[in-house]
Amino acid sequence: MAHSLIRRLPVLLVTSATAATISAAPALASEGPAGPAPPASSPLPSLLLPVNFAPMPATPGVRKRSRPAIRRAKLASRRIRRGRHARLRLTLSTPGRVRIVLERNVRGRRVRSASVTMAARTTKVSLRLPARSHGRALAAGRYRVTITAIDAEGSRSRPVRRSLVIRRKAR
Repeated sequence: MAHSLIRRLPVLLVTSATAATISAAPALASEGPAGPAPPASSPLPSLLLPVNFAPMPATPGVRKRSRPAIRRAKLASRRIRRGRHARLRLTLSTPGRVRIVLERNVRGRRVRSASVTMAARTTKVSLRLPARSHGRALAAGRYRVTITAIDAEGSRSRPVRRSLVIRRKAR
C-alpha cells in the first residue's frame, strides 16, 4: 500500500498544482453587459513568466546622502593652566550634534578623561571644553581632543583630532 502511494506521489503533486492554477484563474462574468475587449496589440502577461527585479533607474535631481563634515576645528589656546577651560571653534557642513572626547596620554596609553555631546544649531560653533572630570580638575599632561559631528539622520563625520596641553598651576 505504501509503495503504491510513493509511486503515485509525483502524479498527485502535478495534479494538485494544475488544479490550484485552474481554480486561481479569474472566473468569467455571467451577468451584466460585456466590458470593452482588450486591444489586440497588448497581450496579457503570462502568469508563468519569471518576475523581473531590475534595479530602479536613478532619479534625476536626487543626490546621494553624504556624511557631515567638520570643515574647520581650532583650539583658541592649545596650552592652558590646570582648572581653566579651553575654547574650541568649529565650522560644520550641517547643523546637528557635536561629540567631543578628551583622552590623556598615561604611560603610552590613552585614557578617556571626559566626553561631551552638544547640540550645534548652526554651522559655526564656539564652545568651552570641560575643565573638570568626576568633580576634579583635569590633570596636567598632554590630551588628545577628538571631535565628531553627527547630523539629524545619525550619520557621523570622520573624527578630527587636535592636541591640548594642560600645565600645572603657577604657584
